[in-house]
Amino acid sequence: MHTALKEWWTDYRCGSDYDARNCEGDSDQTCDFKQCLVMNGDTLATVTASITEDAKKESESVLAQVEDEAYQTVTQIHRSLDCTSFGGTDGECEFRAKLSELIETTETLNVASTYSSGQATDYVFWRYKLVSDGESWQLWKTGKQENYGEVTYDNDDVLTFANPETKITIEAWTQCGLVRRFFFYVHLHVNSPVSVCEKFNDMWYQTSVSRLPIGSGMCAYPGSDFAELTFDFHPNAGLQYSREELRMKVSKVECTGALEGRKPIDILSVTQDSPEIVTRFAVAMLNKATTEAATDFHVECVFTYAKYSGASATETCKRDFSISDCKGPAFDTPNSVCEYEACAGQDEAGLYEACGGTVVKADDKCTIVETGEKPCCQGCENTEVTCVALLDLPNTNADIMRCEPSGGGGAYSSPSTSY
Repeated sequence: MHTALKEWWTDYRCGSDYDARNCEGDSDQTCDFKQCLVMNGDTLATVTASITEDAKKESESVLAQVEDEAYQTVTQIHRSLDCTSFGGTDGECEFRAKLSELIETTETLNVASTYSSGQATDYVFWRYKLVSDGESWQLWKTGKQENYGEVTYDNDDVLTFANPETKITIEAWTQCGLVRRFFFYVHLHVNSPVSVCEKFNDMWYQTSVSRLPIGSGMCAYPGSDFAELTFDFHPNAGLQYSREELRMKVSKVECTGALEGRKPIDILSVTQDSPEIVTRFAVAMLNKATTEAATDFHVECVFTYAKYSGASATETCKRDFSISDCKGPAFDTPNSVCEYEACAGQDEAGLYEACGGTVVKADDKCTIVETGEKPCCQGCENTEVTCVALLDLPNTNADIMRCEPSGGGGAYSSPSTSY
């Protein structure tokens, strides 16, 4: 740039026009200089990038099922998976979405419209990179189309996320350089694993003996032809919770039972979120040629768990029991004579037989379940036989009942201990 130096002056000498101003300078009073105007990317434009409202709402919904309170939704995107481990095969184990569905951006020029032409998108260009091995920079949203109210972008392919955490780096550029860099994170959450079958054996015990888990062999109730068996299920049994994983909830428990290989029957069905179940069964022994022979009882339970996504997972657990008459029946009742043959083949329950609760028995082909209270056969002289609670529980509807002489003097009447 070339500049000549001049100044204003007035000639005040006599005979001069003293009110006239002149702009003059010597011809050799000049100077030359160079000037460089520097404009950076953030000088030319202003940009923003943030998580979309829809993506944020979904993240908040996922985090409501996760215990870790260190998560946030400003720079983090949270999504649920159907599987119980990363890379697993027990459900969908990847999350797919377009970047524009997760992140929204804005661009604004910092110069007056009189000095520029076109839109801000003509000067600002976006690129992104998924920070993982082998990933490189990719152009993003290089063009925009709108058809019937739906907006689509060029270079906005569906991305696949499969790692617990993926870092996304997004940059906005102009011809003058980088405008701004943003960082976002995609967190994936799997469902808590289920190992309910590992706890299945511990769910069974005999309240009439103790609350300790039992082995495969068990005794019939003293003096009776049935065994008392308790199923005790807690909804958190077998669930392995983590602060980063989604909490699954049991929504249904269905159990079947089969005596001596006969056709099984439903013995329990509970459809309820996170139920606590305590159910007692009177499992009747089969009449065999030898009283020492044991009766085999097979149970099978299907536990259904509800996932966050709405899908369900099932676990099937099995167990076998062998019921033996460890102490033979007693026929003597004080001050009375009981005729057992008089009650044979009748619908009424015989002396010391189960007459109430959930009773599991069998015919020649099928396993049968009877519920509710039934009358007792009056097979004792001078003594009324009544249906009484076996365990003396607070809730009589949850108890097992059997027929006993009203005097309570039988050698194998209900024990006095309460459970």
